[in-house]
Amino acid sequence: MNCLAFRRAMSVRPGTEDLEVLAHRRACADCDGFARRQAALERTLSEAVRIPVPDGLASRVLVAHGVGLEASRRVQRRRVRLAFVASVSLGLAISWLVLGPEPLDHAVVAHIEGERSHLADRRDLSPDEVNQVLAPLGISVTTGVGRVHYAGTCPIRKHLGAHLVLEGEKGPVTVLFMPGEPVGRRQMFQDGKYRGIIVPSAEGSIAMVGQPGEALDAVERRLGLSVRFASRLGPPWPLDRIRRAGNA
Repeated sequence: MNCLAFRRAMSVRPGTEDLEVLAHRRACADCDGFARRQAALERTLSEAVRIPVPDGLASRVLVAHGVGLEASRRVQRRRVRLAFVASVSLGLAISWLVLGPEPLDHAVVAHIEGERSHLADRRDLSPDEVNQVLAPLGISVTTGVGRVHYAGTCPIRKHLGAHLVLEGEKGPVTVLFMPGEPVGRRQMFQDGKYRGIIVPSAEGSIAMVGQPGEALDAVERRLGLSVRFASRLGPPWPLDRIRRAGNA
């Protein structure tokens, strides 16, 4: 079980006793912390809905003000609906405060999984075709980017991004341009069947994700030399970063 599968299982069944889930929690300090925050959220929600309301309070108030029985029932039904909406809203707000936003690497993997069909695309797109797709984001590529089998724009978390599928040595390599999603430093992650790198860029960050064993450093070097942002004349990240990727 990987971290993404663990967190999905804990979000659906916070008190699960599944042996695989428990084994992963014991082995992963980050996911153990996530489980503790999830348990704290559940306790907070339970306490929030335990505020007692006297039976028949709404009816007694309405009768005292001369309102008929049918009107009382309508108000009671409306009160139940409003209470449900309020509890859901409270849950979402507390979830954001307690758990925080989804980590960027998890959002990247979830995005790829949600658009897995693109991994099987085998079109050979020209740089002009790719640049027509990337134009709304102010991004362009040269022939040095390599063979591109898919290009499209799509929402990534709160911002419009771009999704490319390149030909890799082990299989397809997904490249996600993520404006508005800055990272402070280069990050590497492994998630079961995926291995990825997220690097800072001029407009946010760029993720490169492939199969384990894929030469992502070579992909990073190609992107550094072939990608341009309209707001920046040079490469999307510093030249010394490109040299390090090439020598890695």
